[in-house]
Amino acid sequence: MTDSYEIRTVQAEDITALEGLLRKNDLPVCGLSECWQDFFVAMQEQRLIGSIGLVNSGKDGLLRSLAVAVDCRGEGVAGNLLEKALAKARAAGLQELYLLTGTAKEYFLRKGFTQLERTLLPDGILKAAGMENACFACRDCLKINLKDE
Repeated sequence: MTDSYEIRTVQAEDITALEGLLRKNDLPVCGLSECWQDFFVAMQEQRLIGSIGLVNSGKDGLLRSLAVAVDCRGEGVAGNLLEKALAKARAAGLQELYLLTGTAKEYFLRKGFTQLERTLLPDGILKAAGMENACFACRDCLKINLKDE
């Protein structure tokens, strides 16, 4: 059970735990070495229990790797991480956020994202964090428009 935790920017010493969390959640770690500093992590004492990445690509952004430890799910950690990333995106003046997901499409649709064809992803997003890599090939594409909020 998740009693209390803090959300903060990732630190270099968190990378091994971040990779472990992503692997346990069947999320790709490809491209992580180029964008790890763009992540927020949820920490419960010294344990990394959640993550989300926000990669800036001009006027657009890429959300990636929203993950929560299995024993901490259903307690709002994912929603709090998502809100933190959305707030940072708005503060940075980003207009649209994109993401690819293999398992959480319905979650993001409930949060206001809409589905789109992969061919409609902007080139900058495709190149962000190595998304042209095959590890992202079989994912649903979603986006949220921040400029109309």
